[in-house]
Amino acid sequence: MVIRGHLVPIPVPPVRAISRRSLKHFLRLLPSVLGLLFILSLIFITLMNVAIINANRQFNVVQRSTSPILSTNQIVHQQQQQYHQDNVQSMGMDGGSLRRMNQLQSLVAPIVSHFSPPSPSSPSDLPSPPPPLPSMIRVNVSNDSLTNAGNSNGSLEGIDFAEYQLIPSDKKHDTLDPRNECPLIPSSLVGRLPVDTDLSSDDESLEEYQLKANGLMPGGAWEPNQCRARHKVAIIIPYRDRKDHLHALLHHLHPILQRQQISYRIYVVEQFGNDTFNKGVLMNAGVREALKESDFNCFIFHDVDLIPEDDRNLYSCPSIPRHMSVAVDKFNYTLPYPYLVGGVFAISKAHFTLVNGYSNLYWGWGGEDDDMAHRLKLHDLKILRPPESIGRYTMIKHKHRAESPNNVRTALLRMAKRRASRDGFNSVRYKIISRVNELLLSHVFVEIDPIHKWSFPSPNKLVIHF
Repeated sequence: MVIRGHLVPIPVPPVRAISRRSLKHFLRLLPSVLGLLFILSLIFITLMNVAIINANRQFNVVQRSTSPILSTNQIVHQQQQQYHQDNVQSMGMDGGSLRRMNQLQSLVAPIVSHFSPPSPSSPSDLPSPPPPLPSMIRVNVSNDSLTNAGNSNGSLEGIDFAEYQLIPSDKKHDTLDPRNECPLIPSSLVGRLPVDTDLSSDDESLEEYQLKANGLMPGGAWEPNQCRARHKVAIIIPYRDRKDHLHALLHHLHPILQRQQISYRIYVVEQFGNDTFNKGVLMNAGVREALKESDFNCFIFHDVDLIPEDDRNLYSCPSIPRHMSVAVDKFNYTLPYPYLVGGVFAISKAHFTLVNGYSNLYWGWGGEDDDMAHRLKLHDLKILRPPESIGRYTMIKHKHRAESPNNVRTALLRMAKRRASRDGFNSVRYKIISRVNELLLSHVFVEIDPIHKWSFPSPNKLVIHF
């Protein structure tokens, strides 16, 4: 610019400085913009999830209302599919639009219908549903449900099963058997049963009782004819000088097991001699002798003085060790303490060998069951229990045997985990005196080896002999 013959420069703002200020201003606003976009996207995704869930539920309701009568398996499949879809959507997975979801359902439906059994043509073709009793883990039972659970028809209405786990079947054996597998919950169960504890072994002759037995084989063995049993169960009863109790137990137990359609064999393991009763050795010996005859899937250890009051308490193989005698009349039908596994206890063969069976060192009444609880805890095995309205037992009144000394019991329990690998099923020592296969039971008469002893050389020292 020329002013009065002089060249005057015109100031121009620096471009580089303006760019820096604009960039700084943009960077300051960027977090706010991103946060706003994030909030808007969350709102949009939430609204889409709600819309998809509602549309899917309306679609299922319309489909159920317009479809023919469904079989039980198809209904269970629809419920599981709906539950799975709700879980996926609740985790933030929108899955696209409703149209794409319906297309996916249309692709899966033919596959599901191909593997599902055909639905009956009329309501009369529907089989009568069995009592809904799966095995339970941590069951919530209200007071009202306890009074409704003992109906004669075996109904379990009113019980809130918080969690349950179906017992897996073992299909290794009888692969050539053309019969169908027995139902998990047989329809012949009746529920709460009358219990007669005044039965005596002299009330009826053995011949009369044999005539009443429904297809029992020698040794107290039985299996269903109309279907293939899911499991082979060995029931171990440690025993000595309880003839009337044993007769009452067998009188009630055999019909219950047969209604449950279980392949079973009852072993009564009796201790020989006048030494103090050792329940742990008898139970370990019963398992060892049972495995010599057949490959049993699981074992149920049963006190001779406990009579079951409900046939819906299944004597089947548990996938988790199961304490069955939850509610005994002697304890007002309540569980005395949480880690109790005594009375009637079911455990699979794999878990029994894993924990090394029962301890052989508890002479006298009490202690071996609590030791088993320590072994289960050592291997992180939970305890399965039926609700108190189902796992009910009547204890026959009798005089208890002498208890093992408290100081010995306390010392053995204190070191239960340390000696579990050496003291148990792998170290049990006994001698077979006799073995007789009667009609109602397999009677095994054993003499316990004196090696299973302990001694106190001093008041503060306990010596265990393995």
